[in-house]
Amino acid sequence: MTEADRIATSHNEFTGGRAENVIQVRDIYGNLVVPERTLPVPKQLPHGVARFTDRTAALDQLDSTLAASTAGPLAVLISGTAGVGKTALSIHWAQRVRERYPDGQLYVNLHGYHRRPPMETEQVLDGFLRALDVDPDKIPAELEAMIGLYRTHLNGKRVLVVLDNANSAEQVRPLLPPSEDSLALVTSRSRLSGLVVQEGAVRLILPPLEPEAAVQLFESVVGPQAQADAELATALVQRAGCLPLTVLITAEQAAARHYLDLAEMLEELEVESDRLDAFATTDKDMEVRSVFSWSYRELAPEVARMFRLLGLHAGPDISVPAAAALAGLSVTAARRALITLTGVSMVEDVARDRYRFHDLIRNYAVEQVNEVEPVEERNNAIRQELTWYLYTADAVDRLLAPQRRHVPLDPPPEGIHPLTFSRYEDALNWCEAERPNLLAAVEQAAAIGADDIAWKLPVALIMFFHWRKHRMNRLSTTLTALDAARRAHDRYGEAWSLICIGGAYADLKRFDEAAAQYQQAEVICREIGDRQGEGMSLVNVSFALRGSGRDAEAIDYAERALPVWREINDRRNEVITLNALADASCGLGRLTDELSYYEQALPVAREVDKENEGVSLHGLGTVHQRLGDAAAAIDFFRQAITVRREIGDSEGQAVSLYALGGVLRDTGDREAAREAFTEALAIFESLKDATANDVRRDLAEL
Repeated sequence: MTEADRIATSHNEFTGGRAENVIQVRDIYGNLVVPERTLPVPKQLPHGVARFTDRTAALDQLDSTLAASTAGPLAVLISGTAGVGKTALSIHWAQRVRERYPDGQLYVNLHGYHRRPPMETEQVLDGFLRALDVDPDKIPAELEAMIGLYRTHLNGKRVLVVLDNANSAEQVRPLLPPSEDSLALVTSRSRLSGLVVQEGAVRLILPPLEPEAAVQLFESVVGPQAQADAELATALVQRAGCLPLTVLITAEQAAARHYLDLAEMLEELEVESDRLDAFATTDKDMEVRSVFSWSYRELAPEVARMFRLLGLHAGPDISVPAAAALAGLSVTAARRALITLTGVSMVEDVARDRYRFHDLIRNYAVEQVNEVEPVEERNNAIRQELTWYLYTADAVDRLLAPQRRHVPLDPPPEGIHPLTFSRYEDALNWCEAERPNLLAAVEQAAAIGADDIAWKLPVALIMFFHWRKHRMNRLSTTLTALDAARRAHDRYGEAWSLICIGGAYADLKRFDEAAAQYQQAEVICREIGDRQGEGMSLVNVSFALRGSGRDAEAIDYAERALPVWREINDRRNEVITLNALADASCGLGRLTDELSYYEQALPVAREVDKENEGVSLHGLGTVHQRLGDAAAAIDFFRQAITVRREIGDSEGQAVSLYALGGVLRDTGDREAAREAFTEALAIFESLKDATANDVRRDLAEL
């Protein structure tokens, strides 16, 4: 367990669940009725596209397939070339039929043809299980166990699962729902024959638009001019390949350049096709690239530069501030450029101040940035964006754990303006929204040799990963951090990365592996004279050994850490270590020692650290309860609740309330016990903590 782990338990992003918000329901005899939790129904379908093109034949085929399904879970595959409108069709139809699936709709973009590797199955399942309200602590780390839990939760339910942009049957297969009344809707550029043959998926191959439908889409943007020149409009959409994506881009250009007639536009597009002919591998390739190139060449220089640089961004979408850092612009200028690109359908907005490319357009942007921008400019832009991510992640870390040791950073370089946060919720929500981009940033930093960022960014994100229980992200990024620190010959970074890897293993309950990482870190810290790192390593070994039931050895390591803290006058970590000694003494049944350590920790904690004051008070309540002194136990638990409520430690507050309720019940004060249990239940439920089930059972038995 890392220092970050311990601090993380002192805060929580949830602020609800107070007793005054709890509605109590009693039966006719006055007994408290404790209802079972009603689980939320996931509704993850994106909004449909604004200009959905007539796809009557495809929609009729999908409706017929659904109506004809009689046995087994139904899987429908929509395949077709890039830009043909597979995602738009799948979402439009899913919205039409969603009422048939009252137990929820799940959606994921699998990024099957993104520049980065496709989404890992573990990452998708983790997101789905969270959407299904599974306690993150109960989500296993092993893939097969995750698949089993996912299928268990969907068994017997009617759910719609949309798996967009898949690249293989293997990527899709573990995500298919098991129930015969469920539907999986898959889109892919590939035919995924394995899914059809082995899983019985029904395939619909989506062709380009018919010219008439393509002209209608074109006219919906251009207006009367297209209706007046129907023949020229038809020629333009055919030049655009009759793909909804390229037809829309062509139409946006026509609308923006209203002073040109369609004949002039057709002539320009034909010239562009001739220019690109040598680069095209197929007729369709030439059509698509000519439309992109033609539109790109019409952009103002600063907007064209933004378009090119976006091709360097490694994540699936980008926020306005990140784009500003990438391009070295103000946020206002970056937003203006992105809005312009949206207006000509070169990017799409997916949320407020957040944008993404279609995969085809991203590929074109990558071509352009590699062709136009010198290597030095490209590397500088990437480094600017990665630096912005690092400093913003550090701002999150300093808010979530102000007393934790933070990664060493100079003031932000000129032109880098990281975000700042004043509320836990805002900081955590930013991290969650940016998580795919942050993971990509760590990989990109390692790939381009920015090893200082590649080790510091994962370390700065430790608190977020721990709070939101993204255990595998935590492990994978800190392993990358270790490799980067070693490449940079940064022994300080190496030791810290080892400590963070140990925390990741401890979070996965792999305590022996955690202890081994901490022990390696302790050796390095002694070699480089990092006394604080040495103390952290020692006490973390103690926590890991305690987790694996090796309490005597845990005490030995904690006792070795204690003089380190006293030598460097780190009173907060002294308290943490005293509490660790008390915990290990409890494991050995040494009540006297446990009581002594908590009593030593409490006065120091009251001076330096409210979080550990709550830990010590709760521990003293537990010891006195076991010693049979109920009055003292009640007093200490109530003090712990007061402190934990004061600092916003919802989880700790619930734990102390539950313990208090148990003592009150045992003393015969049933009404006070019921009040404590009820408040604890409300908080545990708000935290989606499985302990709520235990509290609910105890309430029912009162």
